[in-house]
Amino acid sequence: MFNFHHVKKEELGATLTIDPTTENAVEIIKGNTNGGVNVSFEASGVHSKFDSAFASVKPRGEVLIIALWEKPTIQLLKRKTN
Repeated sequence: MFNFHHVKKEELGATLTIDPTTENAVEIIKGNTNGGVNVSFEASGVHSKFDSAFASVKPRGEVLIIALWEKPTIQLLKRKTN
């Protein structure tokens, strides 16, 4: 299934695609964006991806959580991004 999505993203104009099941997404994002992105969207509802969303933003970047969580599993704390 990933290969289909990977191809579709390129057809739609993506300049970089990442397979987080086999690649370190945070490392790749930071390496291709001069240290991180300004805005990160967390749409999976998976705690490990929540952490990755915070790790991939630049200092003073924003993380927008648009996932629906079944249970309140995370406490939102003011996090310092490096």
